[in-house]
Amino acid sequence: MSAHLLVLMLGIASSVTLIISALSVHKYRLLSFSVATGIIVSLEYGILGAYAGLAINIIGTIRTLMVVGSFKRPWLDHKLWIPFFLVVHTIAFSLVTDWSHLTWMSFIPLIGGWGGTVLVSFKEVLHIKMLLIVLGALWIVYEFNNAMYSQMVGESLNFVANNVALFTLLAARRHGIPEPAVEDLDTHLIDVITTSIPVVRDSLEKALTGSIHTVHPSGHHKGPRAVRGAHGSSVAYARRLEAQESNH
Repeated sequence: MSAHLLVLMLGIASSVTLIISALSVHKYRLLSFSVATGIIVSLEYGILGAYAGLAINIIGTIRTLMVVGSFKRPWLDHKLWIPFFLVVHTIAFSLVTDWSHLTWMSFIPLIGGWGGTVLVSFKEVLHIKMLLIVLGALWIVYEFNNAMYSQMVGESLNFVANNVALFTLLAARRHGIPEPAVEDLDTHLIDVITTSIPVVRDSLEKALTGSIHTVHPSGHHKGPRAVRGAHGSSVAYARRLEAQESNH
């Protein structure tokens, strides 16, 4: 398998996990798919030799993985880890940045790293989504400025999915529904699709078979009986009338 094809397949896989993460409204699931995305993207960066992106992505993935692990071992999400990772991100940024061509846009990756370090510690997914949307908007601006149009597509879809999830959580809060009781949007979408399939199938079967006259074992047709004198010009109707009378 060529490196180009492998990167393409990894890109598709990372897009899927990223969208699932964005549509998730439960913290553990959101962060778990975020870790999966980070691992896949790290593989992409490694194959492409993009070591600057690889280093920053690995730092963020490790931080997220620790928070996922904190569901069983709370010390992994101790508040002291936040300044530690902020410093690590800053050091990594200083090492990989081209200081001779520095603009305000150059700081967006650092801001993204800082934001990712902080947001995973939020208890409520609602607050996580709010910061993800802000960071997503920054990344779209950054990618547009650097003509990274293919990445913009995925980031834009991620931005939309996070907004949909945010509005869902806001609506649930308005109706007094707690976050744990809200269904993940991708799961709900799959349920809607799979539930609709039998309905569509049944409707199609009725449409296709509703006008077909079946014959009973006795030879009688289901449906209205043919009446002599009606549709005198119809050959098919005359044959149906003849077959009906011959069975009596």
